[in-house]
Amino acid sequence: MRRVEVDAAGCWIWTGPLRKDGRGQVSVRGKYQLAYRVIFEHLRGPIPPRLVLDHLCRNRACVNPDHLESVEQAENVRRGRAAEATRAVFDALWSDRTHCANGHDLVRVGLLTRSRNGYTTRECRACRAEQKQRAHLRAMSDPDRASRIREQNRAAVARYRARKEAS
Repeated sequence: MRRVEVDAAGCWIWTGPLRKDGRGQVSVRGKYQLAYRVIFEHLRGPIPPRLVLDHLCRNRACVNPDHLESVEQAENVRRGRAAEATRAVFDALWSDRTHCANGHDLVRVGLLTRSRNGYTTRECRACRAEQKQRAHLRAMSDPDRASRIREQNRAAVARYRARKEAS
């Protein structure tokens, strides 16, 4: 408890080592463990199997067991705000950009925005095209791989034509 400070909201803030994600860590018998789990188990007992601890206060550095609840992982994800926070950060980062890191004019070439699994990625269309061209040239420089790629393309075209004729 010498590495804990209490703030105005009642959070017990871990002042010891923190991981990159902001969670406290502590070494127990030579193995690093999450500080909030160690303190919870010490004060409240073991965490039930297949359950995780959810920070009700949304402060990852908090180790107050009153601010932690044992829930299933799916419930913990549903309660989280990571997707909205990530989206807000990247919207702010890209809102005033006129050029990408490689100097392409984003107004002229455009910005490619893709959403997958709740995450949105943004990249310069010109940089993406260059990346794809480099990957293609790398793949085609290997004769064996190039012949496999050509054969796969021929098979895909044949399947497409067969479907088109069938309909």
